[in-house]
Amino acid sequence: MAELSLADEPVTATSPFEGPSTNFFGGAHRAKQLEDLRHLSRWSRRLLAVTGERGVGKSSLYRALSARLDPGVKAARINANLTSDTREVLNALLQGFGIASPANANPQLLAQLITVHAEEQCEARRHCLVLVDDAHLLDLRALEQLLHLVDATSEDALRVVFFAESYFITALDKATKRMSTARAWHEIRLLPFTEEDTRGYLAFRAQEAGGGQRPPFTIANLKLIYELSSGLPGRINEVAAAIQRGEIGVRDRDRWLPPMHRALALVLLTVLLGVWLVWSGYQTAPEPEVAGAEESPTAAQALTLPAEIGTLAAG
Repeated sequence: MAELSLADEPVTATSPFEGPSTNFFGGAHRAKQLEDLRHLSRWSRRLLAVTGERGVGKSSLYRALSARLDPGVKAARINANLTSDTREVLNALLQGFGIASPANANPQLLAQLITVHAEEQCEARRHCLVLVDDAHLLDLRALEQLLHLVDATSEDALRVVFFAESYFITALDKATKRMSTARAWHEIRLLPFTEEDTRGYLAFRAQEAGGGQRPPFTIANLKLIYELSSGLPGRINEVAAAIQRGEIGVRDRDRWLPPMHRALALVLLTVLLGVWLVWSGYQTAPEPEVAGAEESPTAAQALTLPAEIGTLAAG
């Protein structure tokens, strides 16, 4: 940590951490994951899913892969945030692969044009690759259509990489099981940065903005950024920018919680509130009245009556 020569105060008026990075950070095993994705021959499956929680860096890896494909790969790119249903997905593939199609063609014809093109590229020793960002937003039918395209082509003709949040795996598993022939897939799970990776990432962003290799934060601020961001690159950017704008300081540590901690605190608060309401209602409820209680003799009276009767009889 000494080699960072950390400053006591931020050195830039405009934070270099605002907005996405224009370069790719290769730390935290990201460089190896990118290389594995670039080389199709290393793929054990034709379907890959790059998953992780929101802000972990899936879209960054998607952009890096899209810009660094081998010359022998022809790629079609889909942003499921903008394109999600079956026809839109097929049209995006046609456009990405540069395939002309008749106007108002039905989905079956569009799919056939794509499979024919993929086979032609395979014969020419080129590979077709489909990259889908925000794949968790795909309609189930659109997802199944992509799987049908993979099944309809030869082994090396067409491959698909999905970049999605972790719950997408459930939909992918469901869709593959509904196929006539079960299709295996492989998952690459992106993990949050460690504290050391976080420091390296901040130094990378500072250098990218022309500020040298030293992130403009104190050691205490670096630790605060890691704690509040939970090691998620997207969140790291937000917290670092907020610190540089003076919106967050070390004294605010206890008032800022990571998203998971805030969710757990909210759940706990809700449970405690429910318990208090139930207990309060129980305490204020009126005691039930027993009908005829005033007319009934007490247990002591019931026991003494026979004794008095016996005395009179003896006299």
